[in-house]
Amino acid sequence: MTVGKKRCLYIALALGTFLVSTATIFSSFYFSGSLQRMVNSVLKLEIYPPLIGGPVAHTVYDPMKDDTGCGTLVYPANRQFAEGNLDLVSYTVREPVFQAPWQDVPEFWQLELEFRTGFCEHSDTVRNRTIYIYLHIPGFGEGSLETLYERSELVSFDPGYPWHFALAVTGDNGVIYNRDGDRVDVLNGLYSNNGKKVFVKVPLTKKELQRFYTIDSIRHYVLVAAHSPLDTGGVLPVAKRKTRTAGGGARSRLTPRVYDLLSEGNQSDMLSSWNDSTFELARIEPVEIPMRKNRDAAFVVDHEKIEALEAERNTIAEKLRTEKKNRLDELRRNGTGALNDMKELAQLAFDLGDVILAEKLVEELRVLEPENPVWIAYTGSLESMKGDGAPVVAAIEAVQTGYRYLDDAVARTDGTLEKAENGSIDQAAIDQRTTALMNRAGTSKSVPNEVFIKALQGAHDYLEAAELFRLSGSELASASCYLDAAECFALDGQTGEAALWKREAARLVSDCLASGTENLGEADNLLLLDLQIALMREGLL
Repeated sequence: MTVGKKRCLYIALALGTFLVSTATIFSSFYFSGSLQRMVNSVLKLEIYPPLIGGPVAHTVYDPMKDDTGCGTLVYPANRQFAEGNLDLVSYTVREPVFQAPWQDVPEFWQLELEFRTGFCEHSDTVRNRTIYIYLHIPGFGEGSLETLYERSELVSFDPGYPWHFALAVTGDNGVIYNRDGDRVDVLNGLYSNNGKKVFVKVPLTKKELQRFYTIDSIRHYVLVAAHSPLDTGGVLPVAKRKTRTAGGGARSRLTPRVYDLLSEGNQSDMLSSWNDSTFELARIEPVEIPMRKNRDAAFVVDHEKIEALEAERNTIAEKLRTEKKNRLDELRRNGTGALNDMKELAQLAFDLGDVILAEKLVEELRVLEPENPVWIAYTGSLESMKGDGAPVVAAIEAVQTGYRYLDDAVARTDGTLEKAENGSIDQAAIDQRTTALMNRAGTSKSVPNEVFIKALQGAHDYLEAAELFRLSGSELASASCYLDAAECFALDGQTGEAALWKREAARLVSDCLASGTENLGEADNLLLLDLQIALMREGLL
């Protein structure tokens, strides 16, 4: 078996094992979950839209982890800029509001930017982003093709869509300018408590801004740069090498000082389009966004295609299950004197749902390898599963016992991601970490969150596992983890986070489909089909 095939087999086993071992939801806790759902449905709590910025007109999801600008930029060597701080992941446009109660300015238009990470322990609550939003208004006449401040972001705009208004949010301050660079009004810019979101409230009391109430759509150029109060336009410069006062990775003096650009596709091509010979700046394209929600629009689910994919998926699943069952029978006939055979048999038992055999083998393996976090993690999953169908008190004890093992397995592998990122750890150690994370995450997704409050922990475990799978070369496994993380966020009531990670899973699956699936093995093909079906049901593919 080649190294590549072994790697695919491991990923398939890792995903399949945790799915089987955590597939059931404990019936002992059914009543408590039902009670919570009943209370929620009776209350039907709603918030008056003008109090939160008006109804959402549209949200654009920007690809994650593209905060490298033209593809090579790195953050400054300054701990005020935590990894992911400048990575725009969603941009929400709300409908303009008028006569809003209990507001200093009752007529306004709200925009919301969400980033991958927020404040960190080192940066306190430093507002370290400079955000420029340039707006092209249809039928508004001539506009500008240059940035508000000369040689600030180092980009130019599409001649077909010059900007007419610029919203500048630099640190804590916000101002709206017209196409001539004259100040129109002051913006209200607000960071969320965790620093992940920036809310931009545009007052619409000035006559020239009131046309926002009647416009059908606007084209937005949204640029994110590192903030510096000492540099032109509040934009920190970039150089070849990063320093405390400059970002790194610049390939030219014309390299845009933009880390992220709102784009539903690949931004690096736009931000790399400068010309050193002619001194032309990189040209960027806007995103057209409606000003009102289309309330008649609804995603269409292709049920026939889903049925065809399910039939294909079931055929492959049955074939793989038969192969695993035959392999399990072969190992049992031949005996498991060799340690590797015993390990393979244990994983197959998990994968096929043979809990009794799996438990027996894991106990034996824990005696042989008492410090191995893999067997500790599997023990945690097995202990947690004992709560299924048990009386409530016994079920709680089973889950708590399971988590003691699961937490121990994860703790034993702490620091793996950092070592994997700098290449100072081997694949076996990475596999141990992903196994520990996937077992704990699967359990956290399965147990009722109303009782154990573990869904959020499960989401973060899935996200770390996704990153480890990505570093190991499996984008599909990452996509699967993103989708599971989204489910955990939804269980925790964080619907915005859930939507972000579903979209990111859909993006990875779309990229895989676009690049061709001819070379996928059957295990990866099965995983792809599962992802396609789940995402198509939600209208994301």
